Amino acid sequence: MKLKTIIKYIFFIFIIAVILHFLDFKEGGRWFSSTQITNIPDIKHEEYEVDVVFTKGERENVLEQLKLQHHYLQKNVAIHPEQYRDLITSDGWKELKSTIHWLKTFGFESGRVLNDMETAEALIHLVERDGDSLSLTYLSRIFNDIHFYLVDSNNQEVWGITHAYGSNREIRRLNKYIEKNY
Repeated sequence: MKLKTIIKYIFFIFIIAVILHFLDFKEGGRWFSSTQITNIPDIKHEEYEVDVVFTKGERENVLEQLKLQHHYLQKNVAIHPEQYRDLITSDGWKELKSTIHWLKTFGFESGRVLNDMETAEALIHLVERDGDSLSLTYLSRIFNDIHFYLVDSNNQEVWGITHAYGSNREIRRLNKYIEKNY
C-alpha cells in the first residue's frame, strides 16, 4: 500500500471517530458508556431499574421537602468561603442533612434517586470537612435537577448530574470528583 492510501484511511477513521464522539456527547454519553457507580466504600450506590419510587403516602411530603431544600441551596450556593463555618453550623444546614437522611430512609422506597441521596451525603461531608465550594455547587445541582423533574420544570437549567435523570457522562464526572476528594 502506498503512503498516500494509508494516510487517507487514517484520515477517514479519524473523521468517523470525531463524528461518533460528537454524537455520543449530544446523547449525554449514553452510546459508549454506562452509568458509573462510585468505588468509594462509604457511598452505597446500587443498580436500580427505575428512577424514583416514593414510599407509600409520602409523595407530597417528599415533593415539599425537595422544593424547600432546593430553594435553601439556591440561596446559599454562592456564599463566600469565609461564610462556610456559619453555613454548616446553621439550622438550615442541619435541616438539609436531616432531610437528605429522611428522603433516603423514608421518602424514597427505591430507584436511582437513592444513589443521588448517597452522593448528596458525600458532598455534604466534603463541604463540612474542606469548605469545598464545588461540592456545594454539585449538591445544589443535584437538588436542582431532582426538583426540576419531580416538582417544577419551569425556567430552570438542568445540569444532568443525577443518577435518576442525568447523563452518564456527567454522573461519571461527579463521581470522579468525589473519588478524588473524598
